[in-house]
Amino acid sequence: MATNNFAFIPLEVIQDIRLTKRHIKVLIALFSYRGKNTNTVWPSREKLSKRCGIRVTTISLITTELVKLGWLVKTGKGGFSKSTRYEITVPDLSTVPDLGTAPDLGTGGVHDLGTGMGVPDLSRGIEDINNLPVELKGGNKRFKRPTIDEVRAYCIERNNEIDAQGFIDYYQSCGWKVGKTLKPMKCWKSTVRTWEGKNKEKNKGSHVHAATLAMQGLDIDTGRAFDDGFQQIEEFLKNG
Repeated sequence: MATNNFAFIPLEVIQDIRLTKRHIKVLIALFSYRGKNTNTVWPSREKLSKRCGIRVTTISLITTELVKLGWLVKTGKGGFSKSTRYEITVPDLSTVPDLGTAPDLGTGGVHDLGTGMGVPDLSRGIEDINNLPVELKGGNKRFKRPTIDEVRAYCIERNNEIDAQGFIDYYQSCGWKVGKTLKPMKCWKSTVRTWEGKNKEKNKGSHVHAATLAMQGLDIDTGRAFDDGFQQIEEFLKNG
């Protein structure tokens, strides 16, 4: 039967509004290695990663942020032969100048959480997200805008006669957004296939219209009647 792991953590962990979700996860993981008579632990980054579900490459960044917030003292840089030693400390939150404003911890850290009464100011974060390039927003961050050569090669492969330059120009003009609701594009190849389908429907509709005019004995270009309706049919078949 699997052994359950427990961690006893101080209330300050949930009272410190400067801490993000991933800070708390790493802290709980560290506390789970703490013994009864010591506040010093030395789990490897791999073990911390497995226990809290955060990538190994991010563990060092988070523990460094916790040092700046007064929750840890780190000794050593770690490595293959020796793990970093972490001394867990509990900051006195009453001495923190303003819990509503955390120190700037750099990329991925906690910063500008708001002012007054500990209520986070989220407006700046929303504004920053809106100013991001299209390919970096939300779930669309993996989208890579195609080059004209990539679009042209794909259109040649599918033999769809779509103008690659026109495709690029159109979506550059609208910020690479698609649909009536202008959602960020996720896959440019699927958008090419959508264009392909629309072109087929358009061509199909134009041929049906032309055939109808021909049966009525009307010139396709001018709309004027031919002396003989069969002449129009012959012209349509010749040019079709």
